[in-house]
Parts: sequence; structure tokens; C-alpha cells
Amino acid sequence: MRLFEPFPFSAFATDNRIVLSGEDEPVPARSAAGLTITPRFNIEGGPALIHGWRPAVDAVRRAGGRIVLQLSHPGRVSHPLLRGGAAPVAPSALAGRGQIDTPEGPQPLPVPRALERDDIAGLVERFATAAALAQAEGFDGVEIHAAQGWLIDQFLRTGSNRREDDYGGSLSGRSRFLLEVAEAVSAIWGVSRVGVRLSPWSADHGMADGEPLETFTHVAAQLDQLGIGWLHLVEPWRRKASLLWQLRSHFGGAVIAGGDHTPQSAGEVLAEGFADCVAFDAAGVAALAPVAPISPVCSV
Repeated sequence: MRLFEPFPFSAFATDNRIVLSGEDEPVPARSAAGLTITPRFNIEGGPALIHGWRPAVDAVRRAGGRIVLQLSHPGRVSHPLLRGGAAPVAPSALAGRGQIDTPEGPQPLPVPRALERDDIAGLVERFATAAALAQAEGFDGVEIHAAQGWLIDQFLRTGSNRREDDYGGSLSGRSRFLLEVAEAVSAIWGVSRVGVRLSPWSADHGMADGEPLETFTHVAAQLDQLGIGWLHLVEPWRRKASLLWQLRSHFGGAVIAGGDHTPQSAGEVLAEGFADCVAFDAAGVAALAPVAPISPVCSV
């Protein structure tokens, strides 16, 4: 089965094509995955929280695997009760849909404050700072979370970005923030050790885009020109409107396919050349190739 064949990313090799990528779960002390992508790390978390990932880094390395830190910012998917009273920020003053857990219980997502240009520049710097801290903690690279309704995804999509400056409107405007973050992070790591996670069909928190094929093929082509090491695409497998193949044709680096895959569908996506590796959560990885004992080593 191709899942268990080695795969050479441009900057490092993995023992197999299995990627462990869980949203909000601890990284197991041992795993069969060749590459582990941490749950999203909020760049506002600070050095101590990144240092808290050191046991996971050491455990994955001892098992012969590779591990990258996923860098993110929630944008409008937050609440003043989680931000010391400060309003959440976003490209535009448009609230997301749904609720969020707070110290005072579930609360509706509030209307965020639209970011000023200086704010955006400061956020690019914070992504770069977090990337440098990840490097100091021994990670093998970083993945930029531009998916599932968090801040960078909010910039990319027409349903959440109504800006009239050069960070909105056109395809180049809406993708500008992502590209600036990718360039800043790559200046620290080198492009081959940086990946980007996208989710064109995710409707999380009310996300939508008028022309997802046009938007995300443009993003993939721009990331390809930059030379980014991998694209992590999360979407339903075999969906009629799947963008996996179209984005693959616009991106020359490695492609990781995510989205509720089974061993059978993982084999299909690899056999058909749609992706190079397939992502699973911890339960999915354990079902593919049980490794004992498995216990969490970090849940930061």
C-alpha cells in the first residue's frame, strides 16, 4: 500500500505518506505517522506555550518522525471574554456564525473590529516571531493555517472580506495577507520547510466565497511561485465539486489530502496522483497501523 512508502518532501524525508493532523487533540507519544502536524497554535499565545510543545517534538523525533507547528490566528472566531475585553479582529466588521465557548459559557460570535493596515503589518510580524520560536524548539518546519474560518481564511474569501483597500476586493488583494505571512515565515525557515493549509469548501463559522475555484487556484498558483514546500488541502473526498485535482495542477510542491479519509480512499487518492500524502486524526492513524503504547504528551 502506497501509504507506507517513504516520501521525500523537498526539505526532509518521511518514512511513509501518513500525516497525523488533529484539530484539538494531544499529539500521541508514539504514532505510525511519518509527519505530525500539531493542532493550530494561536500566534498570540507567546513563547511559553510554544515551549510547551517540546515534549511532543522530542517524542516524535525519538520515534523517527517529523513534526511541524501549525501557526494560526482566530480572527473573528473569538470573543472579548477570551481577549481581556478587547474585540476580536478581522478583515471586515462582519460577525461569523455560531457560538464560541467562553469563561461565562457559550456566547454568539460578536462583530469584530476591522483591522487597520498597521494592525496587519503587526500580525505578519507575530507570525514570523512564532515561526522563529518554533525553530528554536526543534520543529522540522511550520504550517500556516489559512483554513476553516480562521483569520487568513477570512481574508481570502469574499463572504468575509469586504475591504476596499489593497487587502481586499481582487484576488491579489484578498490573498495578499497570506502571501505576506508566507514570505515572512519563509525568510526564517526557507520556503521548503513551510506549508499552507486551505479548506475551499469549509463553511465553518459562516464562511463562503462567490468563486471558490477561481479564488483557490489563484492562491495555489501564488504559493507555487513563492516555492512553498507543501499544500495541505482539507475537503470532502470524491465530492463532485472537489478542487483537489485543480489545485494540484497549479501547485508543484507536495500535496497533503485531508478530509475524513479511510484507508481505502487514501489509497485511491494516492493511486490517482491527486496527492502525495494523506492526513488522518490520531484515531485514524492508530487504525491504520496500531502502535503501543499511545498516550498524549502535549495538548497545548
